[in-house]
Amino acid sequence: MKREVPIKYQGLYDRRAKSRKAAIRSQCLECVGYAIIEVKLCTDIGCPLYRYRITG
Repeated sequence: MKREVPIKYQGLYDRRAKSRKAAIRSQCLECVGYAIIEVKLCTDIGCPLYRYRITG
């Protein structure tokens, strides 16, 4: 099942093939259901992207 990307983040998803930062942000946002605050509050230290997530 493919999730629908919210309109707010569609530009970010379009850039993810060209930018490592965009790819990481889009993956993290999808993981937490597109709630940016949840990315900032993430505690999953087992995730390989944990150290690169959005923190500010």
